[in-house]
Amino acid sequence: MGLSRSEKAEIIELIKETLTTLTEDITLKISNEVSKKIEQKIASIFASYEDKILHLEKEYTALSNKMDALEQYTRSNTIRVYGIPERNNEDTRAVVITSLAGKMNCAIEGQLIDRCHRIRVKNSNVATNKAPPIIVKFVSCAAKDVILKNRRQLKGS
Repeated sequence: MGLSRSEKAEIIELIKETLTTLTEDITLKISNEVSKKIEQKIASIFASYEDKILHLEKEYTALSNKMDALEQYTRSNTIRVYGIPERNNEDTRAVVITSLAGKMNCAIEGQLIDRCHRIRVKNSNVATNKAPPIIVKFVSCAAKDVILKNRRQLKGS
């Protein structure tokens, strides 16, 4: 008693359907597992980048604060002088020394001034009759304090 041709074909068809179903199930399970692993890896990388971003933001804030403090410290020896007329090819150091010494009762020596220059207007389209101010950086805070103590003599001059 052997199997008839149609029974063999039916058995083969059932085996094919079973194998197809099993293959689809296995493929789906593998796909789901791979997707989970990829999602976990992405989440791990994302968390790592979030930590790096937070660290960099903190570092940026700290460096920004440090830079502000250093800028404030460098400004501690600096003053702005207004109202000194501008001349062509001027030596701002000499202009400051003669202008301030002439109006104050104190002698200002050139070696007390570290740097000296005019501040240009950012918007050059605006014409103004005012001379740009002069930034004077002194070599020490004590030299700056001498000028500040006598600044009342400059009022109205």
